[in-house]
This record gives sequence, C-alpha cells and structure tokens, in this order.
Amino acid sequence: MNSCDPADRGVHPQCGRGELASYCVVTGLVAAAAGAGASLLGGDLVVRFVVWALVLLLVAAVAGWWWARAPVTAHRWTVGLLVRPAVKAVPPRTPLRKS
Repeated sequence: MNSCDPADRGVHPQCGRGELASYCVVTGLVAAAAGAGASLLGGDLVVRFVVWALVLLLVAAVAGWWWARAPVTAHRWTVGLLVRPAVKAVPPRTPLRKS
C-alpha cells in the first residue's frame, strides 16, 4: 500500500520522480494543445497569445492540484490512458541479423 503503482487505488503523497516527470510531460502537452486550440478562436495576435497563456496556466494549475490531491489517480488517468496504449502499439525493435 506504500507504492505508486497505478493499479493501487490508494492515495500516496510521495510518488517517485519518474511518475511525476511522466505526468508533467503528458499534462504539459495537453495544456499546450488546449491553449493553442483555444487561441484559434480568433482575435488579433495579442488576444490569441493571452487566451493561449490563460488556458495553459489554467490547465497546468488543475493538473498540479490533481497531482497534489490524488497522484495515483492522476497518473493512471493521464499516463496510463494516453502513453501506455501508444507504447504498446509500437512494434518492438529487433536488431538486424547479419548472415
């Protein structure tokens, strides 16, 4: 019950650096994409930049709050659902054999 295993349903305040790093990368990409999408709504360059920055900060703040509140759940719902299926879909690399 002391691990940060995503299969574990408990909430653990201290997860390893690898889990936090992967969570930060995934949520950072989601935040940047959401900000970029929101900035396409229109307006001049300054308005687009402000909208992008506000959405980016909002999504990052929510992601940080979620990690602080329930790190195992946050990791499972972001990295577990987005990264692991993508990694499984990639065929394994095998070294070429020389004859």
